Amino acid sequence: MRADVLDALARHAATLDESGFDPRADVSVDAWAGLHADLAALGLEFSDITALDRIDAVELVCWLLSSPSEQLSVRTSCLNDRLLAPTLSDVYPPAEFGEREVYDLFGVVFEGHPDMSRILQPDDATTFPLRKSFELAETPW
Repeated sequence: MRADVLDALARHAATLDESGFDPRADVSVDAWAGLHADLAALGLEFSDITALDRIDAVELVCWLLSSPSEQLSVRTSCLNDRLLAPTLSDVYPPAEFGEREVYDLFGVVFEGHPDMSRILQPDDATTFPLRKSFELAETPW
């Protein structure tokens, strides 16, 4: 891992796990946008964003590319009673659509997002189908 990236992670109190195939940094939701702004300034490029339902919280995962063959995943968690995170769309414009997808399927609202509307479901949908609490009205089989 590059020294400048390690410094940025340390400034935002992110914990780094390099035990797996790709390094993973965990950061608080309050430091989420600031860390990404610093990493973008260092030349890391946005690859993708998604979420995982951890029952008591929704974990956001953002993949960044530091070179064509090296990536870093940055993770944060939003507790179920506060599904809010700062948008990354002002740092990484392509994150706009991924954040809308996470909102539509998991219910996480990205503060400061330019168009926090549904992207896959109808505009009047009231459910988030990738949450573990989601129940089907009827069993399809």
